[in-house]
Amino acid sequence: MKQPEACNVKPPRKVVMLLTVAGAIPFVVLAIALYVMTGSVAPIEAQSQVFQVKLLLGSYGVVIATFVAGSHWGNIIAQMSTHANASQVVGVSRYSPWPLSILILSNIFTLTLWGVWVLGTFQQLLLGLTVLFPLLLSVDYALYREHTVWRQYFYLRVIITAIVVVALLTSYRVSGLLP
Repeated sequence: MKQPEACNVKPPRKVVMLLTVAGAIPFVVLAIALYVMTGSVAPIEAQSQVFQVKLLLGSYGVVIATFVAGSHWGNIIAQMSTHANASQVVGVSRYSPWPLSILILSNIFTLTLWGVWVLGTFQQLLLGLTVLFPLLLSVDYALYREHTVWRQYFYLRVIITAIVVVALLTSYRVSGLLP
């Protein structure tokens, strides 16, 4: 049976960069919303609004972190499907655990985050996301070093990760002051 050919259609880099930047906007907006709510004078009404913002921020964080982990999986699978011989994958020697470790890490990150989402508190989720996003960036760094992602994208990921982590830490700090 003949193997299907890999799809060589790639989205324009500008679109990828724009979507990466756009992905950070909800983190910043929701962190600002939580900050503004700390000065609320109507605690009963504020509790409902705070719950909604926390739900939005938590669920969005889980979705984005899972998406990034899945993109790592996709990078490795795309590389492996483009090469008939696994040793032709960039940066992979016959004995290299590199692609396998990325595949395993993406699953570990996703399942751990899901566990914190289901079993943990909002503040635990924020701390988990605050730790996870730099870990995901470290995977992007490995992909960048192996020439799987381009330089401008990696540098943008560094900036966006910093923005997201600051927004998450702000939300963490402020959420301790909210009902």
